[in-house]
Amino acid sequence: MASSKVSEKVTQRILDQIQNGVNPWRKPYAVPMPYNLESGRHYSGSNVPFLLWLGFSHPGFLTFKQVKAMDGNIKTGEKAAAIFFCKEIDKENEDGELQEYLVWRYYHVFNVSQTTISFDQIEPVEVLNGFEEAQRIVEMSPVTIETHNTPTAAYSQMTDRIRTPHESFRESDAAHYSTIFHEMIHSTGHKSRLDRESLRNYHIDRTTKSRAYEELVAEIGAAILCSIAGIANPATEGQSASYIDHWNTFLEKDPSQIIRAAKDADAAVNFIMKRTAIILKSCA
Repeated sequence: MASSKVSEKVTQRILDQIQNGVNPWRKPYAVPMPYNLESGRHYSGSNVPFLLWLGFSHPGFLTFKQVKAMDGNIKTGEKAAAIFFCKEIDKENEDGELQEYLVWRYYHVFNVSQTTISFDQIEPVEVLNGFEEAQRIVEMSPVTIETHNTPTAAYSQMTDRIRTPHESFRESDAAHYSTIFHEMIHSTGHKSRLDRESLRNYHIDRTTKSRAYEELVAEIGAAILCSIAGIANPATEGQSASYIDHWNTFLEKDPSQIIRAAKDADAAVNFIMKRTAIILKSCA
């Protein structure tokens, strides 16, 4: 099956959830960063939000061959997840000159819980003090974070600052950090940083497209940061519902925007994480 067809199937499964009123990246429990169990390397790019969306409690994944190498089998009825990566190839163009192209490839992986491999065979996942880790990430925010006596959080392009509610308005510590992460992802799109088009047009484009896309980037990015920190990413009252309404409007026309948003979210996360001491080895 072509990688484009696999991508379409993945995005459609996520779109189905959104159309049913579910924010796929909001979880009331902590979902650790997905990684390859054999190499120990974390997945990267658009693979991260898609693997997080699956919601497995263990973050370890293996290819079919890796499962077999550990004397394991795939449990009956279990389905694999696709991992995408780019490969550079040289191909003649219309003028007969060699030109470099990026070609998408994919392979399949299974979560360890989908196999017969005993958890006694694998090293336990390191348990971080999630809120300490979350605070460390917040302290490396690209912009100043100010506390205000208001119930809502927001990032302002004009002042290039994040406003966060006073602790008396917080639903929970997890929701507090998740919200700040969301606004931090927005801040990476500033013209002095990643200069993201959807943020530039957030208040210019009065249609829902730019705003919906930018909020999708921020939601996916926040989910990844919550996973890195090891904290839950709970839905906040009212907020997810408004996002979902906007996503439905523009994703129905072009579901592939989910892939693009995931890439932009990954770039935003990398921008933030380079400011911290946290280094994640990448495998795809």
